Amino acid sequence: MKMRAPLVLILLFLLLNVATGAQALPENGELSVLGIGTSKVRAEGMASGRETALQAALNMAVFRALTDVVSPEAMAGQFQAINETILNRTDQFVRDYKVLTDATVGDTYRVVVQATVVVGRLKESLKAAGVRMGQRAYPQVLVCVAERRAGVLAPVYWWRGRTEVIENISQTALSKALADAGFPLAQPAAVALGAYPPELGDAEAVALGRQFQAEVVVTGAASADEAGSAPATGGTGSGYRATIALRALRVADSRQIALAQKEVTAADPSGDGREALGAVALQAGQELAAQIGQTWFKQAAAESRLEVVVKGVGGKIANFVKFRGALSALPGVDNVLLKTMMPDQAILTLSYQGTARSLADAIMAQNFQSFTVTMEGVYPEAIQVTIVPR
Repeated sequence: MKMRAPLVLILLFLLLNVATGAQALPENGELSVLGIGTSKVRAEGMASGRETALQAALNMAVFRALTDVVSPEAMAGQFQAINETILNRTDQFVRDYKVLTDATVGDTYRVVVQATVVVGRLKESLKAAGVRMGQRAYPQVLVCVAERRAGVLAPVYWWRGRTEVIENISQTALSKALADAGFPLAQPAAVALGAYPPELGDAEAVALGRQFQAEVVVTGAASADEAGSAPATGGTGSGYRATIALRALRVADSRQIALAQKEVTAADPSGDGREALGAVALQAGQELAAQIGQTWFKQAAAESRLEVVVKGVGGKIANFVKFRGALSALPGVDNVLLKTMMPDQAILTLSYQGTARSLADAIMAQNFQSFTVTMEGVYPEAIQVTIVPR
């Protein structure tokens, strides 16, 4: 007689692996995925309750496969299409399944299944629905553009530490170009920033990027000046020449990954060059978006693989799960997997766009409410930490 795997062990496996997945998704084949489903049951309706839990488990299995195909940004932005196309008919993407175990506590019934999800069919349905796919999400970008309009001496910029709303045409146009290209944008707040100059140095830009959980910072300056008549633009009034110079820095290691400089002359009845500023920022943003995307994924293909040895996990699995979640959210970190789990130690492997030292510094900058983290050792391909309950 076969013995069922203990439900608690399977639940622990799901808890540790649901965020990042435990295996690479095949290009167009099939994927074996675990799913757990829950329902309320009564003696007179046990069969119906079990069927409900089974369907919920299969839905979870398909959703787990889906998260490896669609980025979080695409999931959030196109969820209605995904809901209608995939989640509303998950049975079409499951070739077969088997029940691993089940259990009842009171009137709550849970079942764990191992389902075979047809990845090729999943991708075809997403493509037909117009959902953008990609296992790697675009990096989150913080935009920092200081703008000076014609006839004005002082530039405006959000990081000067004031709380009033500041109109910045260049910042808005550039942000739109990046967002339209698929990049999620960090949402800065001009509070408690300290003293930052209008033209940010690399270290200052990266510090702001870390403060607002960005993976890339786009920084630079735009300006507009009167240029006389502008017949080339078709306008009849005064023309304004706007220039912009931007660079993109990767927060994980401060490396410059893109550069754009543009100049535009345009007629502008407003009298301060805002039309030219909007046009030049949009052009620069489109060029910068293409460069960032190409460089980011090219570097990601050559990124280093690191191990993080975590001690002090015995009896404190909740702290370990919180630590792993925070680690996964750090800029430059991707594909965090559980390699080994022992009574008081776990080993995680991850891809990181930077050095072990820079990752160690980022870990130590985190603040956890229920525990602290001590750094035990930093090596070229590994980091050792200990979780200490407060």
